[in-house]
Amino acid sequence: EPSDGESILVSADVVDNVHVERVTLYYRVNANNWSFNAMSNITDTYSTLMGPFASGDEIEYFIRVWDNSTTR
Repeated sequence: EPSDGESILVSADVVDNVHVERVTLYYRVNANNWSFNAMSNITDTYSTLMGPFASGDEIEYFIRVWDNSTTR
């Protein structure tokens, strides 16, 4: 649970056998509309900040990764 005015750093190690095209964090606060942030890459670790939040906010999130393969 975040404190008032706190932002949260989210990081994920992401690798692919070919090439990671992009990584995006999706999140929502208190079951409202989804927001998204592109995640920056530093040596296969992708990171971004989400927030700031109010004390007591409930945060849901997921990370979506795209590669440049045409197969699914």
